[in-house]
Amino acid sequence: MAWRQRNVSIDTLLERVVGILERQHEPAPNRGLSEFRKNKPSHFRGGFDPDGAQLWLEELEKIFEAMACPNDEKVVYATFMLVGEAEHWWRIARQQLVTDGTAIDWLTFRHRFLEKYFPEDLRRRKELEFLNLKQGSTSVGEYAAKFDELSRYCSYFSHVDDRARCSKFESGLWPDTKQVIGYQQIAHFPELVDKCRVYEDDTKARQAAWKNTRP
Repeated sequence: MAWRQRNVSIDTLLERVVGILERQHEPAPNRGLSEFRKNKPSHFRGGFDPDGAQLWLEELEKIFEAMACPNDEKVVYATFMLVGEAEHWWRIARQQLVTDGTAIDWLTFRHRFLEKYFPEDLRRRKELEFLNLKQGSTSVGEYAAKFDELSRYCSYFSHVDDRARCSKFESGLWPDTKQVIGYQQIAHFPELVDKCRVYEDDTKARQAAWKNTRP
């Protein structure tokens, strides 16, 4: 019985060694694609979905960063995830780039992809929506979520420091919240949002207590 168990262990070990050797002899792009797919990237089918197109790009770039993906392989991996109408679009767009003698790198793909699925006029509309964003009737949490969502469409705003983010966020707060928070001169964005939430909760609690004491 013991010799059978030893044989099973040896066979298992040999299978693992063979698997490792096979992966070592697999072409580098194929190994990279296998690693890329282990991150379960989403397919992109095309159609009119600007926000979906933006989120798909951001998802891929997050995976590329985690993989330390070489720039010359990003287009290969991204276009592998195109299906349906999007795959057909890229086949034609790629041929045009080849005909024009344009280098097909990640920046070129990204530009052409957004040009097709998130046109400049729509991006400009999102940017204006961010620049005019106010808290309005929403809670601080909802306002902060919308602020983060729209800020990524404002290209120059992605490079500003926390102080500038705080100033923009404060400008859209309710007047009473803005007045109380403004005196504190907070320059760290997460801290600003937390303090605004605390003030909002305290205000609601005071209002509820006042209502309960009314005759």
